[in-house]
Amino acid sequence: MMRLSDSEIKKRLRALPQNVPPTNLELVAQGLIPRELEDLLRSGWIIMNPLPDDKESFGPCSVDLRFGSWIETRLNAFEITEIEGKRVIRLSTYDEKGAKKIALASDRLVEHTQEGSHIKFHLKSNEIFELPPNLLITAPTLECLYVPTDLVAWLEGRSRFARRGVTVHFSSNRFDPGWCGVMVMEIHNLSAAAVNLYPGLPIAAATFEQVGPLPVETPYFAKKTARFRGQR
Repeated sequence: MMRLSDSEIKKRLRALPQNVPPTNLELVAQGLIPRELEDLLRSGWIIMNPLPDDKESFGPCSVDLRFGSWIETRLNAFEITEIEGKRVIRLSTYDEKGAKKIALASDRLVEHTQEGSHIKFHLKSNEIFELPPNLLITAPTLECLYVPTDLVAWLEGRSRFARRGVTVHFSSNRFDPGWCGVMVMEIHNLSAAAVNLYPGLPIAAATFEQVGPLPVETPYFAKKTARFRGQR
């Protein structure tokens, strides 16, 4: 397969057209992709929402992806503390001096898994998540990505984080032709130090490869068994 250069990515990149309804992801999840959107994807357009806001977002053959706003991880006791004016969510810490901190309120937890072993919560815009060593979380990209039916997208880590021991995927980094939704990262801290994550952090990148001269016969959005179609 041929990997696209940054200039080719820029040529194909578009925002969502205004005539596509705001509920497009819900429609995609139901297998009812809007015709305007399907036509764009079958015409080879990469649609990203929001679009990159500067030239630095592009590498030689990639475009940066930013950390989103929700986190899912194993059920743990989390707390919120304030450090130098920033609200930090972290694993609960024993402190004899009684530093001012509060437990992560139950109303911040937006989802429990059926087994009760995982929780999901949102980060507010003024909050930081302190990722401790050896903790695995899943988190979405800020960008919602719509992959054309003649390309495959790959989620990649960035070297500045990899050299600090932070990975953004284990194995599920391929996003098939016709993918519609956010790209969920599997973020693992393999280092001995905690790493701060916050909404908008450019932590990953997407690359694209041409799968053939023609679009695939059955894109991901058209598969009846597509479990993550229309993922938010």
